[in-house]
Amino acid sequence: MGLGVVAGLLALLFIETLTLSERLFRQSRIAPILRPAAGATLLLALTPLAGPSYLGLSSGLLDRALAGDPIAPAGFLWKMVFTAITLGSGGSGGVLTPIFVIGATAGRAISGALSLDPRLAAVLGMVGLLSGAANTPLAATAMATELFGAAVGVPAAAVAVVSFLVAGHRSVYPSQILAMRKAEGIRVRTDVPVNHAEPTCSLTLVGWVALARRWTRVLGPGRGN
Repeated sequence: MGLGVVAGLLALLFIETLTLSERLFRQSRIAPILRPAAGATLLLALTPLAGPSYLGLSSGLLDRALAGDPIAPAGFLWKMVFTAITLGSGGSGGVLTPIFVIGATAGRAISGALSLDPRLAAVLGMVGLLSGAANTPLAATAMATELFGAAVGVPAAAVAVVSFLVAGHRSVYPSQILAMRKAEGIRVRTDVPVNHAEPTCSLTLVGWVALARRWTRVLGPGRGN
């Protein structure tokens, strides 16, 4: 359950990081055709600090996390930043593999604090982040049982559902249309894309995030995504 909460919060952070990166590049004075080059230059400048593991798909980093091998505690944050810069600047790539890498490395990093087996924590972190960031708890649970066996089914489902609820009405896919409300205390339209579905009343973390985003748009120009 604790890992599900962490995964949900990381899903929110990842979504907002992607949105912020895209907004900053859009507001910059860099010509659109040159933005991918600017993003690549920024990545090259960060690589000596973070290391080359966060470039590309980072499949090696994912393998190490799932194997329970030691990894950098802040590895999931670096991968989040590298992905946001790549996609925000207009570089090619998707979000699915980065979600796997960020989730697995985050789970591995906090496995000790939660007294979990590092390999199981990496699997559950990957499942939780996918569920929260893409609003797919059933698909994430099915993927976990398919890839890692039925033994992880119950903990995977628990992490996926908790992350799904904690992440609120947000998604890495802005055109995704909500089909249901995640909590009775949140009044939100369910027939519009998530980038237009703002909670209007909530005492939960989701409401505070929505309020912060609303004030950000009031105080400064932005895409409002």
